[in-house]
Parts: sequence; C-alpha cells; structure tokens
Amino acid sequence: MSSGLIINLVAVCAILAAVLIYNRLITLRNLALNGFSQIEVQLQRRYEWNPNLVATAKAYMAHESDTQRR
Repeated sequence: MSSGLIINLVAVCAILAAVLIYNRLITLRNLALNGFSQIEVQLQRRYEWNPNLVATAKAYMAHESDTQRR
C-alpha cells in the first residue's frame, strides 16, 4: 500500500469519527433539553392544579359545615 492511500484512509476515518461524535453530542443536548422541558410542563401542571384543589377543599368544608349544623 502506498503512503497516500494510508493517509487518505486515516483522513476519512478521522472525518467519520468527528461526524459521529458531533451527532452524538447533538443527540445528548436534545435529550437534556427535552428533559428540562418535561420538568417545566409538570411544574406548570402542578401550579395550575393548586387553585382547583383549594376550591375543592373549600367546597368540602362548606358541605361539612352544613352537615354539622343540622
């Protein structure tokens, strides 16, 4: 084998490795962003759920108050 062929093979392997590493880094970045996005969604759902829980508790307290007066 000539040295030119070996240099070309090494260059192709280096480029291929760089592309694979870059794609893996992008995939990991997207997974991390997706995870943070899902956390934000869960926190938003919990925040929106609290007023409903308070309203339900107040309605139940009013019902219990009426029950105890009778």
